[in-house]
Amino acid sequence: MRLNGKVAIVTGASRGIGRAVALRFATEGARVVGTARDTALLATLAEEIHEAGGTCEMVTGSVTERSDVARVVETAVRMFGRIDVLVNNAGFSKSVPFLELTDADWYSILDTNLKGMFLYTQLVAREMTQSGGGRIINMASIRSYRVAPDDLNILYDVSKGGIIQLTRSTAIALLRHNILVNGIAPGWVYTDMTRQSVDNELEEVLKQVPIGHVAQPEDVAELTVLLATEDTRYLVGQVIMLDGGQSLLL
Repeated sequence: MRLNGKVAIVTGASRGIGRAVALRFATEGARVVGTARDTALLATLAEEIHEAGGTCEMVTGSVTERSDVARVVETAVRMFGRIDVLVNNAGFSKSVPFLELTDADWYSILDTNLKGMFLYTQLVAREMTQSGGGRIINMASIRSYRVAPDDLNILYDVSKGGIIQLTRSTAIALLRHNILVNGIAPGWVYTDMTRQSVDNELEEVLKQVPIGHVAQPEDVAELTVLLATEDTRYLVGQVIMLDGGQSLLL
């Protein structure tokens, strides 16, 4: 087991990529602290991990509230003694035409997708410095680099673009503490957030993906595990495109 004995926090763990990451980490021997806003879905995840023989603790909370973030971090340290890996996964999108966007839209998306990542990185890094270091893995997107052809998800693109610089900047800031920060930029992944688009426009979606199929959350989880291991100990501040070749096309 590649993560045997490691302690990992996974945000946005109740569904999609976060859920797949939490499950995969647990099967690789990690003790998982999962967090999200949906208590019922977290309970279902915990039951599945326990049935598979894994160890976990679930904490309901929002990534946008420093007090909630602190509570998750404190729970991980109290239950398991330290934090070895942080997976900053929580995020969402909201389709609104640019000229109709409100201040509330701005803060809701930027707070979740970017501020939450900052809060978790800061508070977890403070703990990691006390225990010899760790790994931080940020979930970006192909949309960190490319924009949609319409104007419905501009704030999502802006927030995901910010993750690139947050990853690179914190990678340098935290390297002296033996904390390695890297990221993943998925393309099309079949999740609750993308299911309707994929199902309704599958032919058009597949034209964008040279490999010929849409990724599953488990594909992202497998790369996340790799970034959490010693096999990537020389990788610093990189965001790996996991898009089936989508970024190769004009």
